[in-house]
Amino acid sequence: MRPPLVLREHTATEVEINDALARRVPIVTGGRIGVRPAAEPGRYFIDTAQYVGSVVLDDLPILVRPKIPLHNLFLLLTVGVPSDSWRDEWFGHDRDESLLASIAEFFARTAERTLARGLLHSYRVQHAPLVALRGRLDLAATFRQPGIVSPVPCSYDDFTVDIDENRVLRAATRQLLRLAGVAATTRSVLLRLLVRLEGVADVHVDGEAVRDLLDRRITRLNSYYEPALRLSEIILRNASLIDRSGRAEASAFLLDMNALFQRFLTERLRQALVGRLEVQAEPREHLDRDRQIVIEPDLVFAADGERRYVGDVKYKLSPPGRAYNSDLYQLLAYCTALGLDEGLLIYCLRDETDLRSAPKAGIGEYVVRRVGTRLRTYHLDMSGGMEDVERSISGLADWIAHRSTARRARPGRPVAEVSARVAERRPIPIGG
Repeated sequence: MRPPLVLREHTATEVEINDALARRVPIVTGGRIGVRPAAEPGRYFIDTAQYVGSVVLDDLPILVRPKIPLHNLFLLLTVGVPSDSWRDEWFGHDRDESLLASIAEFFARTAERTLARGLLHSYRVQHAPLVALRGRLDLAATFRQPGIVSPVPCSYDDFTVDIDENRVLRAATRQLLRLAGVAATTRSVLLRLLVRLEGVADVHVDGEAVRDLLDRRITRLNSYYEPALRLSEIILRNASLIDRSGRAEASAFLLDMNALFQRFLTERLRQALVGRLEVQAEPREHLDRDRQIVIEPDLVFAADGERRYVGDVKYKLSPPGRAYNSDLYQLLAYCTALGLDEGLLIYCLRDETDLRSAPKAGIGEYVVRRVGTRLRTYHLDMSGGMEDVERSISGLADWIAHRSTARRARPGRPVAEVSARVAERRPIPIGG
């Protein structure tokens, strides 16, 4: 395999690759990484946008590295996982060139530790034709085969390891084994996991099904599976491959840093503001009176039945260290629609370049002419240690709580109800 082509997120790097590889990169990555021709023949610009991870095309590995330290990327990835479940795992990973190798090792160790506590069993409804009646008569199957006495269509509860939680772990393990770039030592652990999960069906599992499982079906009995399930969701949602004749000829594992940063900040602010403010994530609202233009602010902060403050999260900092005009227009629309006279843009500071361009990484302010709406900006420094990041978020939460106590909707404007409106939906099945 050739030496890896190392790129950075949010860059357009000129490289020398053949035309066939240039055409395949957008296909394998689902359009997330773009390729455009440069001035010289045989040279192309690869646009990584907000994605980090790895892509393998034949014998060419492409590594897209984040601008934030890798331990802080792990911090973004582990939303909802107790810190004592993972903080020891990232030690030494900053020196690893491959994000996929780090994630795979992280998952393998977490899953191995999970299964060491015992393989989870539970009851699963089974339908099968049997010689003797077991459980309940499957009436629907009986009516489909009138006059047949044996075998008897039965429906029964089976205490088994073939349950959703184990199916998710098996699917994530198999997906990692099919991706290039996973270290040999990690593959050995993954193969041991497959042996441990013997008796669990191989079924297709997608990230949405795992998210549904995490949101709706984590209980006291299966809570020790949660760290491994959250990592499984990341793997199943972000890994893809092109498979021909049972062999992965091209594969990609890419993380959307915009989505990761927004989800991380939402959950951390929600934890920090418990008992002070309710944090609503992307509530659906309308900009116009006729309710034709839909808006979904990233963050809305509410208290006492009123929405007090609105925020928008942006992972990418503008070059001069100030807000993009388009971001300010968007925030102004949110403030106007929600009847608020102030809102906040939260940007991410990621490296020394950002720090030089934004020397005052605190609260900035723009006051809109005529109406007086205040559009504030905050730069969250993600270039330091994890404790520094947590302290910055705690300080930001205190500042938002302070600003929200004095904020009220403008007179004459309707205030939407605060309670979350979650549509009822059935659990997403995993496998058959």
